[in-house]
Amino acid sequence: MPPRAKVPPIGSISEGTLNSIDLLSAFADALEEYGTGAPHIELVNEARDLLEEFDAADDGETDAIDTEAALIVDAMQDALGEVAPPYCLFGTHAGDGADFGFWPQVESAQEDDDVLKVEDTSEVPKGYTGFVLHVNDHGNATLYDYTRGRSREVWSVV
Repeated sequence: MPPRAKVPPIGSISEGTLNSIDLLSAFADALEEYGTGAPHIELVNEARDLLEEFDAADDGETDAIDTEAALIVDAMQDALGEVAPPYCLFGTHAGDGADFGFWPQVESAQEDDDVLKVEDTSEVPKGYTGFVLHVNDHGNATLYDYTRGRSREVWSVV
């Protein structure tokens, strides 16, 4: 069995800026760590090359680089969405448009008939395989990925 891909953590990867160069750097770091396959590697390499070009450019030469950076940032947003944990989205935080990260979508998991919903993990059938959403009496939610009865926490929201 191949090893599981590294799962991005819930939360921010870039805060307080909408500057394309800043986002390009943060997104490249995240995609380098959590991306999979050649298309993601190519995007990271494009971003790194453009960042080097930006660092070497004179002030008057940065407008074209900013425009290209914005295009790569858009592509990287899509790529980071592809590597988001199950029932999570990559994008801006609902309360802050300059806070980019991976955000759980509890409602999506609750509405999905393929996700087992439990109030206590003792309710999970022996040998179960699939996603389990545990919501406790305080409203805290944890998504587990079960394989033949063994669990792995995917994310948790308090």
